[in-house]
Amino acid sequence: MAGRRHRRTSARRGWTPVRGGTTPANQGNATAFQDLNLNITTCLFDAAVGLAQIVEAMQQTSAGTSSVASVSAPALAPVQTPEIRAMSAMRDFYLLKPPTFQGQSDAVVAAEWMGQIVRTFDALLIYEEDLRVRLASFQFRGNARRWWETVRFRVGMSWTDFRETFLERYVF
Repeated sequence: MAGRRHRRTSARRGWTPVRGGTTPANQGNATAFQDLNLNITTCLFDAAVGLAQIVEAMQQTSAGTSSVASVSAPALAPVQTPEIRAMSAMRDFYLLKPPTFQGQSDAVVAAEWMGQIVRTFDALLIYEEDLRVRLASFQFRGNARRWWETVRFRVGMSWTDFRETFLERYVF
């Protein structure tokens, strides 16, 4: 390292080589982006749940079935609309850091990826077929993403059709 010029950056601590090499800033950009998406999703979910609680409390108050004390109580159950359920499932799914699939032609890798995705869905009690398809296909990268973009309109949103099409392409 003797003789190499370095520069000090204000954005991060430490020294960064002027030419070549990887810097800590280049490493983990994808992880930082995923964390940002997860934080945004969590905030949106929390806001939606809070809004649903407020609406429910207002409806109960206007109907005369609730007192002021029960409106301010935090024990109100959230309304489970499909949108709130999807956001909740997405948040929980990404908290478990599910694997991505690049589209490798290795049948063992593809079968293991599908098995991990199914176990994740089962652990989180995600049984809605369209939600399973959306979450699983979002984990595709590279060749798998390009393949999915060409077949997704033929497959539709059935989880059974998705699994069969995926397994035909990458496993069998």
